[in-house]
Amino acid sequence: MKRLKTFGKMLAAVAGAVFMPVLIWVGLGVALKQRAAEKAAVKAAAPVAAAAAAQPRTARRVAATLGKMLLAVLGAIFMPILIWVGLGVALNQKAHENSRKTSAPTLGEVLAEAKKEPAGELTVRTVLVVDDEEIIRESLKDWLSGHGYQVATAEDGTQALKMIREKNFGVTILDLKLPDKDGIQVLTEAKEYKPDLKSIFITAYPTLDAAVKARELGAADFIHKPFEPEQLEKSIEKVLAAA
Repeated sequence: MKRLKTFGKMLAAVAGAVFMPVLIWVGLGVALKQRAAEKAAVKAAAPVAAAAAAQPRTARRVAATLGKMLLAVLGAIFMPILIWVGLGVALNQKAHENSRKTSAPTLGEVLAEAKKEPAGELTVRTVLVVDDEEIIRESLKDWLSGHGYQVATAEDGTQALKMIREKNFGVTILDLKLPDKDGIQVLTEAKEYKPDLKSIFITAYPTLDAAVKARELGAADFIHKPFEPEQLEKSIEKVLAAA
């Protein structure tokens, strides 16, 4: 009996030694085939999955491209219209401003465009500036011209008297100190043939005696240098308003 059990164990050992490698080999082969089949299935499914994943990106790109094309088309259509409308608005505004300026001109503009008056007729907004310093003459001329006045200039008393004889001025701006005659002498002589001449004195050397004499001759103001152009203009406006 013991021999039979021993023989059985030996037979089982031999069978295990013979068939176990075969079973292992078969199992390994089955596992490898299954793995290969899974890889093949994954490879086969990869393009489909890639295509499915690429579809949203492609759709977004197409949508972006279409959006850009739409914006370009709209810009090509509406940009000229917007430019044209803006130009029209600007031109209308300019025309409106010109219309207002034309329909309601200032007194200076009216007088500037008026025909030249006869020698004996008074030009209300015409100013004669008499000063031996060129920078003062030209500065006052530029300022007053820019504010609607017609401005003439003279550099000395002799030239000023000649101009006063030939033309009437709304007001004469006289420097007290001139190369040939002082402003008091010029006004005194001018009053002989233009008794209604309006005048304003300007000087860097003010004296009480000169101010009194200027007032006696009918000078409207006696302004000390340096002064602001606005101050002189206010004085001129006051003189012309009383004329």
